[in-house]
Amino acid sequence: MSETIIEFEVYPTEDEEKILEGIKSIFPNLSFSFSKNDIKFFSLKTENKDIIEKIEKEIELRKLNKEAIIKKKDGYFEILLNKQAICIKKLRFLEEEQTLGAIRIKFYP
Repeated sequence: MSETIIEFEVYPTEDEEKILEGIKSIFPNLSFSFSKNDIKFFSLKTENKDIIEKIEKEIELRKLNKEAIIKKKDGYFEILLNKQAICIKKLRFLEEEQTLGAIRIKFYP
């Protein structure tokens, strides 16, 4: 059984509702739990394979370099998504972390 984890932090200057709405528009029917600090940490665990399929289709459709986007880590694969693009309901991949962080998707095979 595979597991997918979506993680991101929301800083005080960011609108958590916009980020959550953007993620839900791209990956519908997800719910999140989060920590209560100055910086909120959101984390979702799911076995929903639609997330993996949607990302793979986007990479293929845009003819992107899969190895640059899907990074192999120790025991899992990781994809970084642009948090600001998600706020306007767009799916944009990152090759590296940004200043205010990214939406991190981890796939455990």
